[in-house]
Amino acid sequence: QVVALGVDEDTARQGQRDVDRAREAYARVFFNARQDDLRLYHVILDSTVLSVEACVEIIVRAAQDRFGTVGP
Repeated sequence: QVVALGVDEDTARQGQRDVDRAREAYARVFFNARQDDLRLYHVILDSTVLSVEACVEIIVRAAQDRFGTVGP
């Protein structure tokens, strides 16, 4: 995607590293947590290969299962 915007690969990779560091710092400062702590994640979805509708359905079903609610 960034290539289409005219950003070279090295610049894109450095930008991603910068964003990753900022996100890690945010989680550490505000939540005393590490982003790579798998205990924080119950469901991980790749929304680049799943439709929005599929993601919503999976999330709703997981929440219903977790909190014991019944859906339509």
